[in-house]
Amino acid sequence: MSGVAVFSALLCITTSTIFDSPSEIINPDASSPTPVVRMLTMEEAIDTAADAEKHKARKKGIKAAIAEWVQSLPAALRVGVILPLYALGTLITKALGAVFTGVMAPVLAAVLKWLILALVIFLAIGLVLKAIFPDIPLSKLLRPKYFLYVLIGVAVIALLDKALPLVFSGYRAWADALKFTLGLLIVIIVVVPVVTHRMKIVRDRKMALEA
Repeated sequence: MSGVAVFSALLCITTSTIFDSPSEIINPDASSPTPVVRMLTMEEAIDTAADAEKHKARKKGIKAAIAEWVQSLPAALRVGVILPLYALGTLITKALGAVFTGVMAPVLAAVLKWLILALVIFLAIGLVLKAIFPDIPLSKLLRPKYFLYVLIGVAVIALLDKALPLVFSGYRAWADALKFTLGLLIVIIVVVPVVTHRMKIVRDRKMALEA
């Protein structure tokens, strides 16, 4: 049943995108431009015909072919079936646009803001590790799992950013400082084990050479 509903909605939306206005469905002949008679020279006639063929080739496509086929249907079928599909498709499109503008857009903006923070922290980790180990390629210092750790840390920061205003009324005045501190803490938590591991590798190599 849900599949039928989805298919019907897609059919309505597709119909609304094929036509620019209901008049193209009800009375397609009215939307055709009024022919203008003008005397042309032979050269102008050849150029005009060539331009018309190019325009026709550009316009011709799946959308135009479907529109022409629909417009060739009987008027009763166009008004009784196609026009309601067009109207429903227009309503669905506007409703989806309103949902995206009112709900999805702010959510996506918030997610993007935290993703940017995660990238900044991950970049800071890479710069710190490269400064400590300049001779080691960055690809050997950074691992994909570190970015996962950063994402988890940023998710915790995001949750705190939503929860703390409910507890502390003056949180917003300290929000940036808290985010900076927690971001720095994430950098330390990721960098320290990497540095410790690398130093252990260097120490083991020295011991192996001395032995």
